[in-house]
Amino acid sequence: MLPELRGAGDPAAPHVGLEREDAAVPPVSGAPLAPQLVGPAGRAGTRHPQPGSRRPGLSCPSPSVAGVPAQRPPAPGTRDLQRARVYRAEDAWGDRLDAARRGAALARVGGSSLVLPAERRLGSLDAAAGYAVRVLALGPVLELFGVVPPPRLRPRRGGTRAHWESPGTIALPVARHGEPWALRETVLLHELAHHVGETTGRCSGHRPPFPAVLLALVDAVLGAEAAFVLRVEYGEHGVEVGIL
Repeated sequence: MLPELRGAGDPAAPHVGLEREDAAVPPVSGAPLAPQLVGPAGRAGTRHPQPGSRRPGLSCPSPSVAGVPAQRPPAPGTRDLQRARVYRAEDAWGDRLDAARRGAALARVGGSSLVLPAERRLGSLDAAAGYAVRVLALGPVLELFGVVPPPRLRPRRGGTRAHWESPGTIALPVARHGEPWALRETVLLHELAHHVGETTGRCSGHRPPFPAVLLALVDAVLGAEAAFVLRVEYGEHGVEVGIL
């Protein structure tokens, strides 16, 4: 777990999410910790909100990243078939972390009672950019994936979607009023998993081993208990995790 991440900011402050809808929206400026990765902005993918979901959609990556050997594209007719299952599992997982943030003492998961970390919120795109830099600099993340350039973060128009886009941009809706759903830890970690998976050539879309990439990030940042609960939710929702 990352002490500096848990301590950086108010746990009740807003969090990070991602997606791109309008290329005319300028990138976030003044982010001191996140180097800008310049290049063509081709949108990778989008998560649409599920009916009744507490969170609008996360993103889905493109098949290659500039400067990195391109992955073999999926065979014709192959779709990102488990995307909806991944979203449902992560919504259920995020609800548990949000309950911890609101004061729930224990979570009952798989016959075990666990103390889960509170889902942290980030107050701005600058804070989200700094969070992303620190996650990618963690020892376990470096050991598994090597040095991954931090993503560029930018705002997007529209408040219901977030996404990762090639060659390395996370676009986040930032509401002017009310709590921004996208500025939260679970959303940013999902998009960072797309960034890591695409940049290293490990995965495409939500196909295996994308869930394994996210589990590795969650374990490094939030700890073994949070990763265990996410793995249980993946299993209950029929998500194929894959191996790294």
